[in-house]
Amino acid sequence: MKLTKMKLLAALIVGASAMPAMAVPLFGVTYAGDFSPTAINNSGQVVGRVAGATVLYSGSSLSVLGGSNMVVTGINDAATVVGYQTSNTGVRQAFIQSNGTLTNIGAASVDVGDLSINNAGQVAGSFGVAGDQRHAFLYQDGTLTDLNQGQAAPFEGSATAINNQGQIAGTAGEYSWSATPVIYANGTTTPLANSRPDGYQIYASGISDNSDVLLNGRYGPSGSIESFVYSKGVLTNIGEFSGLDINGSSLVVGTNALGGGSAHLWDSGTLYNLNSLIDPASGWYLQSAVGINDNNQIAAFGCRTTGALECGTLILSAQGVSAVPEPTTYAMMLGGLGMLGFMARRRRAAKSTA
Repeated sequence: MKLTKMKLLAALIVGASAMPAMAVPLFGVTYAGDFSPTAINNSGQVVGRVAGATVLYSGSSLSVLGGSNMVVTGINDAATVVGYQTSNTGVRQAFIQSNGTLTNIGAASVDVGDLSINNAGQVAGSFGVAGDQRHAFLYQDGTLTDLNQGQAAPFEGSATAINNQGQIAGTAGEYSWSATPVIYANGTTTPLANSRPDGYQIYASGISDNSDVLLNGRYGPSGSIESFVYSKGVLTNIGEFSGLDINGSSLVVGTNALGGGSAHLWDSGTLYNLNSLIDPASGWYLQSAVGINDNNQIAAFGCRTTGALECGTLILSAQGVSAVPEPTTYAMMLGGLGMLGFMARRRRAAKSTA
């Protein structure tokens, strides 16, 4: 039987109206502990900070990695972590820590930051150099390489994320506010063509294993933060929020700082408030989402909305999909269909890691 587009649309709306509204949460919520998360790996291990300590959550256990002067910013699937320690004079020393052994990696300056690590143990980050400039670096096999070596001042470089292919997402240019997004790989710096809209300050926040780059930017000095995904030469504006991480399925998580903050998920053209995708009976309100792994687990920070005040790290795990949202608009139904695509990718990810 053939249906025209209008008849098909009518049939969908009528069918949706005939179904009872279902409120099945898309994500289950697991409380990991009283700390703020910074990164998650594919095993669901989360690193973060609590007053006076840096911690690692592994399943049911929470272990202390270091004291209040330590910040951990990345973790790979072997639970090797990277970060920096700050001295009494404000100098930051980059480090890598594996199996309890901490090794300084040679980058020490007040501007050390943006450290990330891949499964090969390669570390990307940024550090200060002479002339009050900032450069991107790569650390591997005991050697630190300045990725912007030889650039004449003024020059600003950054390296904010590294994928498992060794590609590093960052920026390069005369000044941080006018820098261009780039990929550093195999000794070459490649600008991302058409990745900086006119009037925008743009910086990289993440890179997936399929080379999609997550960017954040603002129009002018006082514009709102907007997120973008750069994929195969095409720049897509994905919404007015801060995108903080992207996974292998090009799902993006982040935070909208307005109204006290709310965690968000972008999937296939649709931006979702994650609070609408968990069971409200859980009593949690998600303020931010900082990481998403390739199993679609999300590391978030939230607080209870009922009972005694309790805040901390929450791990969201995909459980199911609402069959039909309440049929108030056709757009809402399309959003539900987009979630079906999310679950299909979740099943593919599960198969690939089996």
